[in-house]
Amino acid sequence: MKMLQRGILVIGSLVVLSGCKLAIAVTSGGEVISESGTYRCTSSRVCEIQISEDDFDETFTAVPAEGYEFEKWQGGPGFNCPGSTDPSCRVTNTGFLALFGEFAVTHLGSDKIDHLMPIFKWVGIDTDGDGTPNRFDEDDDNDGLLDDDDPCPLNADPACGVGPFVIGDGKIWYQPDLFIGETWESIDAVCSGGPCNGVLAGLNMDGWTWATRGQVNSLINSYGNIWFGNDCGGVEDFFEEGWRKTNSTFFTGVVYDLMAFTSEGTNNAAYITGCEAYRLTGLANLADSVGAWFFQSP
Repeated sequence: MKMLQRGILVIGSLVVLSGCKLAIAVTSGGEVISESGTYRCTSSRVCEIQISEDDFDETFTAVPAEGYEFEKWQGGPGFNCPGSTDPSCRVTNTGFLALFGEFAVTHLGSDKIDHLMPIFKWVGIDTDGDGTPNRFDEDDDNDGLLDDDDPCPLNADPACGVGPFVIGDGKIWYQPDLFIGETWESIDAVCSGGPCNGVLAGLNMDGWTWATRGQVNSLINSYGNIWFGNDCGGVEDFFEEGWRKTNSTFFTGVVYDLMAFTSEGTNNAAYITGCEAYRLTGLANLADSVGAWFFQSP
């Protein structure tokens, strides 16, 4: 433990050494927590610990976030536990002066900063714990239904997603897949300019509202900021709550998890695919598998 033998160990033993610091740098993918619970440094932060006592003794543990695992502690000059693959790293100054005496006083200043930095790597979320990350697993929740046929691919509850309604962003929503086969024009004939009035896809739409892109945006963001983003967790939460996929195709034959018409302009639609959610406009060549977004306030 190089840092413990160079700078931070003598802090507080003499007045001239007070004010030394331990800087904990945490990238995305986890956090660092001390065994005592006194210190916690969360993802994407740099936390400085001012050390003045001569008996400082803390064990810091790197805790990975879901989908990540701890790889090692950062190596190099000034880094503590360099290259260690043990997620726990002990920082202590006990007994240092007894070993190095005046040498420490002469060579170490009060502005000394040493570092601790965990390295996390993305390994993927494994919902069912079978050892295969979701991105490679055809049955993420291990319920016997392949993801492509599963209305709730991350929820093994057989009742999940079987109903026509989903609650989201404070509203009641129809499952968009109920309207596969309807064109933008056929929807507009029933729902133009305000609440719907009439029958669509065999359903009485009186009192339902055809959602705008902004309303769909608000719905999607209620599961996480995944609008034009890259938040896999938010997308997974969305489908785990029971939303069914439309498995729509668009132009190039790429399959989009959920694509459905919104109310602004001919063939406007919003879709979710992979880890992202977008809105598209003027889609004249949408496939028949496109649904539509409808809500009703409770």
